[in-house]
Amino acid sequence: MLSFSQRRRRVPNGFKHGDILRGLRNLQSLLPTTLSYNHVKSHQDKQKTWEELSLPSQCNCLCDGLAKEAANRGAFEGRSGVQLLPMESSAVVIGNEKLCSDISKDVRFYIGKAEARKFYIENHILTGAAFDSVDWEGLDSVVSHRPKMFQIWLAKQASGFCGTRKMVARMNGHDGQDDSCPNCDEEGEDASHLNVCSDDGRSTLFFEMVDCLEDWMHSTSTDPDLAYWIPRYLRSRNTRSFCNLGILPPHLSALARSQNEIGWLHFLEGKVSTEIRRLQSLHLLQSNTNVTISSWMRQFIAQLLDISHSQWIYRNIAVHHHTRGILRLAKRKEILAEIERQLQLPVSQIPETSRFLLEISPVELERSHPTEQSYWLLAIQAARKAGRRVVTKLRRRRTARSIAAAAEKAVKRRKLSPRQPSDELEVDAPLIHKHPLLGADAYDPLYKRRKPD
Repeated sequence: MLSFSQRRRRVPNGFKHGDILRGLRNLQSLLPTTLSYNHVKSHQDKQKTWEELSLPSQCNCLCDGLAKEAANRGAFEGRSGVQLLPMESSAVVIGNEKLCSDISKDVRFYIGKAEARKFYIENHILTGAAFDSVDWEGLDSVVSHRPKMFQIWLAKQASGFCGTRKMVARMNGHDGQDDSCPNCDEEGEDASHLNVCSDDGRSTLFFEMVDCLEDWMHSTSTDPDLAYWIPRYLRSRNTRSFCNLGILPPHLSALARSQNEIGWLHFLEGKVSTEIRRLQSLHLLQSNTNVTISSWMRQFIAQLLDISHSQWIYRNIAVHHHTRGILRLAKRKEILAEIERQLQLPVSQIPETSRFLLEISPVELERSHPTEQSYWLLAIQAARKAGRRVVTKLRRRRTARSIAAAAEKAVKRRKLSPRQPSDELEVDAPLIHKHPLLGADAYDPLYKRRKPD
């Protein structure tokens, strides 16, 4: 009311209930008088008798009762088409829904929904009928308020590209890499294995989370049939369909069929049937509660996503724990194997200044912290490398004495000429083979090539 009383040239796009405000502005322009606005408190009939209410308060209560009656009648009977308000000349409609405020968010949502429908059908994830029966609006209301990294995880989990061991082996290009589940050792861990792992710890966590969901459903004015059959459906862990849980009430038959089309795995990713919203909405209209269907659906879908996310966290702790994770244990096993190999290599390859590293007993090395084992291994590898480098330099170094000894051996091996006795040979004189085309000056040490004039 305060926003409407402000004199603006037009109603901004971001205003809530913009269609009502525009209709009132059109009505005001047709009236010959000027209107003044006053705020009237709502629901005063709950605190005062009818006679104690003023005329504006009584009119407000009557309008509120008529609005609730129309909402209940529309929920039970349904509505056909898009309804325009009196004095409303035009409206923006997307997906049989009239947009009453900013249209940018809804336009982005429906464009993304169309792209997702195409992706799910082309990749045989969901059929067209199953996709249309999912309450995507409820899922969007939950995910849009979650952190960015949670949204990325859910997108990877739903598309099958989350960091499971099978997918990591595929990304690394290692065909022989171990892709078994880190908890139950089942081969080929993929996204569908997340909520059906048979590990005792993960199974206990799963059933505890389902119990929490069931307690919440009983405490928030949930339809009794939904509160009974949905936890049973979850506890089946994809071994039975919704239709095969037992003798279902007749009004749950449509829910069972649509949820079977969607699937148990998708159900735990927040893809719930629109029949759940319809049944719960009818129950809330008949109950004396302030819980709305929008808030109930948000909390219900959030509980389902938390069940799946808790399984993912449990799995990641088993893989990436800094002391007991399987990656850390595998790395430690490699370090111990390398330590054992280093201890079996010859001691002569290690310089004297670094042989103190061998004074540590193998038992003490095995019991030490992985960080200390890594430091010892790096030190012994560096020592062996330094030892090999010293040996190589000694082999390449030639002193004057070694050169003279090599020359004497060469002279002894050489066949002496009969005209030249051995005692007249000059060992230190260099042997020069003259070319017949070159002059004698070419072998003179002082000879230098002249520059051209």
